[in-house]
Amino acid sequence: MNVHDYAFCRVQSTMCEAGDMEKVLCELDANLLVSLALGYSCVVYDFGSRDKKRGVPRALWYGTEFVRYALDWYWFDAKDDTQTPILR
Repeated sequence: MNVHDYAFCRVQSTMCEAGDMEKVLCELDANLLVSLALGYSCVVYDFGSRDKKRGVPRALWYGTEFVRYALDWYWFDAKDDTQTPILR
């Protein structure tokens, strides 16, 4: 992939499980938020699933989808146009 510049940000699945979505948003890294705001491609890797049946971590199917929804709603005032998040 020839990636020279990278950063990381952790979205904790335990916060998603607890329904503490405000904390999920507050703990997002500023570099991630700026990259998203500038329209850069951000790739998500997550190998932490304990669900052997589905194999998809909660932080991925719940956390990142909620972050996308919340940022679209807040940044672009897309209260009427924002699609309902699709989980799983």
